[in-house]
Amino acid sequence: MISQPLRQALKKSIQQNYIYAAEGVAYTLDNFMEHCIYAAASLSNRSMIRQAMADYKKGRITLAELKAYIGPEYEDGFAALEHLAGAVRIMDEQIIAELGTIVRERLDNVQDIDHITLHIDPAKLILTIYSPVREEEKIIGYDLFFVQMSELMQGIHESYMEHMIYTAREAEEKLAGKKILQYLGEGEVLAGDGNITWYAKQLKHADFYFVASAPDRIIYEPLHSTLARVAFTLPVFIFFVFIAINNFAFRNISRLAKKLEESKDRYRQAALTDQLTGVFSRRYFNEIVEQYLSGTEPTGKPIAVVMTDVNNFKHINDTYGISRATRY
Repeated sequence: MISQPLRQALKKSIQQNYIYAAEGVAYTLDNFMEHCIYAAASLSNRSMIRQAMADYKKGRITLAELKAYIGPEYEDGFAALEHLAGAVRIMDEQIIAELGTIVRERLDNVQDIDHITLHIDPAKLILTIYSPVREEEKIIGYDLFFVQMSELMQGIHESYMEHMIYTAREAEEKLAGKKILQYLGEGEVLAGDGNITWYAKQLKHADFYFVASAPDRIIYEPLHSTLARVAFTLPVFIFFVFIAINNFAFRNISRLAKKLEESKDRYRQAALTDQLTGVFSRRYFNEIVEQYLSGTEPTGKPIAVVMTDVNNFKHINDTYGISRATRY
């Protein structure tokens, strides 16, 4: 007869493995969206396009001239970015550049947005990024970027789980009446009803929730199958289960740790490099300076900051686009 405390301890261990696996998927989603934010910002911040828009605002060029100039520039920048399915630039409620697949219903009321904002269509798994275009701190237009997340969701899918993205209200309705098994942090819970276990976590960059679910019979199958096969004395049983659970945990956690590390490295590298040029971005520079100023990178040496436009690269890039700039 297996003691109840031992059974509960084994169940808790397997439950924790389930949490680790679900957290890994949520972590990858957050990193993916952060990468998309910086990619979008890199295109919204192209200085020559912003300057052309400012010139139009001041009456120096016509709308036709503005569109003729921005079109090739926008296409060049769009082609250099990963994951984008479509992009559109809006100015004075007019579309002045458009590429790829556009979700028309997301174009309304963009003037109400004053910072980078994300929206997800849970049914179609389309991520929309709203990115204001500023010139001298004044908003002069808006970029909308559309990202298809289906391929990402398939790539990070855990076979025994169902993965969904919900609005805050939908997530609340999904978990209504379920028993809260663990509060894992702010906006992060584990819940169940005796048949299915749900993991829910609010995404970092959007007011949406990632929800993973799986039947208890699958989650706890290692425990049930082990108990069913045991025909030894209690000491032998304890040893057997201890080895089995630890082996299961080690394989699961090792796999998750590897996935998290690869995801972290890949998306961090993408976030710290400019998506158009491949060189280190302003964010990387800011982080390095902050590390020196905070003393986390003590060198005892003074800091000198030198900014230069090597071989007129920035001017060429902003004027003619990345494809031509990389040939110089």
